[in-house]
Amino acid sequence: MIASRRLLIISLIVLLAACHSPSIVVGNTRIDDPAMRERLILGQSDKSDVYLSYGQPEAVFYSNDQSGQSIWVYSRQVESAASVNSVPFLNLVAAGYDIDSKYLQAIFNLQGKLIEIATNEDSGFVNQFSFSVGAGKPKYEEDGAVPVQSEMESFNLPFQPSRLEK
Repeated sequence: MIASRRLLIISLIVLLAACHSPSIVVGNTRIDDPAMRERLILGQSDKSDVYLSYGQPEAVFYSNDQSGQSIWVYSRQVESAASVNSVPFLNLVAAGYDIDSKYLQAIFNLQGKLIEIATNEDSGFVNQFSFSVGAGKPKYEEDGAVPVQSEMESFNLPFQPSRLEK
């Protein structure tokens, strides 16, 4: 009797462990590191300092007004299996992934000095029928972003094509 209970408990533990799905991290994890932000000084740090802290941005925007501001955008998503995935039968129609996103915007003045760092976070659910790795990543080109390569070249910073969305 005791042996069968132990076998049942061990079987349940193994079964539950097999159901666990690891999280997938997509994007720039340096935006979560407070030490990277502490290295930067508003009004003094420039684009090369931000590049050293966070690397190449995912997207670059320029304001349409007279301010001449530019914005470098970074993001990170953590994608993990939703808890509903472990519910029998319900997982056939409602399974999916939870996506927690964080965005960082480094905002520069006309002289290229850092004037603000803004962050925001959001989370959501992606149904299994529409999920693929990186499904939550924004498509900046549609929002009027300038080519990152042009920005890197104009400030003599290394450009890494592999760091951009495919």
